[in-house]
Amino acid sequence: MSERVADAGGPLAALRRGSRVDPAVLAAFAVGLAASFVHPAGLVAGGAVLGVVASGVRRAWVLGLELGLLVAVIDLVVGVFARSPIVEVVREAAPAVSPAVAAPLALVAVLVVPGVAAVPVRALTGVLG
Repeated sequence: MSERVADAGGPLAALRRGSRVDPAVLAAFAVGLAASFVHPAGLVAGGAVLGVVASGVRRAWVLGLELGLLVAVIDLVVGVFARSPIVEVVREAAPAVSPAVAAPLALVAVLVVPGVAAVPVRALTGVLG
């Protein structure tokens, strides 16, 4: 897939190339951070919002990874990662998994999920307008 998916020229194209791109990305990060601390599905929502405002597919992937890294760092710094809802989802999915294994699995999920959500959203919004 090419770096940039052709934009149809609508309001999203203007947002992605205009002077409002930086505030839009910051707002998308804020939405993603807030949503991810409320519910683990917030990582997907944050990635999707970043995909809408990203200038290209590769940029959407990078922004998604950056969101995941930011969420992981905040969780680790605040010291809530072991009690994070994301770790709980991993523990519920595999009850036999010990907390020592669940935390690294959750960390990988936190890092990858937003980017995985951002890429198809960016590709679709570029094609559909």
